[in-house]
Amino acid sequence: MSREQLYLMIGNSRLHWAWYDNGASGQFWHTPHLTQGSWSEALARKYLPIEIQHYLRARYSLWIASVVPEQTQVWQDYPLSKMITLTQIPLRGLYAGMGVDRALASLGAGQQFGFPCLVIDAGTALTLTAFDPQQHFWGGAILPGIQLQFRMLSQKTSALPLVETGHSLPQRWAKSTSTAIASGIFYTLLAGIRDYMENWLTLFTDGTVTITGGDADLLIQYFAAQYPELSPRLICDRNIIFSGMRAVIDNK
Repeated sequence: MSREQLYLMIGNSRLHWAWYDNGASGQFWHTPHLTQGSWSEALARKYLPIEIQHYLRARYSLWIASVVPEQTQVWQDYPLSKMITLTQIPLRGLYAGMGVDRALASLGAGQQFGFPCLVIDAGTALTLTAFDPQQHFWGGAILPGIQLQFRMLSQKTSALPLVETGHSLPQRWAKSTSTAIASGIFYTLLAGIRDYMENWLTLFTDGTVTITGGDADLLIQYFAAQYPELSPRLICDRNIIFSGMRAVIDNK
């Protein structure tokens, strides 16, 4: 099958795009959800990057995976759209209702770096998803992502501010409200990731650990600062989900 394809992963917060030209290195974009109208209206109003506009006008196949039904409807009318669903993913033990994004990222990580694999997706939600050497779902965990935790504290309390993430780990024992929020979120989150990683690597000493998602670069930077002895086991690949999508298509 030709690899000259356009891919769209509809995430909780953004649209994630990839273009591959017959196996060459991919191009990637991240754009906001469409708040109204259809894909053709978005094209007419030039809401999308010029390269994506070109591929859509040229009527290339558009492979879609989604965790947001409302956004899925916007793109299903595209003439050459094809949905990737959980039942099409060649992994064992997937449960009904599992996010297709988790399964695709795991398939991509396993294909790229080998099974057994643990995938940490640092997106709107932070998910951990593990598969054993037989490509059978081992289990996982879900918690609010970094930005969601910050927003929840700001929106659900009357006095706590919305805090921006910095370029380095905050002071652990904080002396201001903003720093205390950052400290609480980051140090507990990093400790939790370490705990899951250490348990996983005890169970599967040759297992791979891949981190992906919008906050992957920030998390891996902070993790390396806090746990330098463990950070070499982390592989950062922000586009691993598209490797999973391509693997599904190649399996057809």
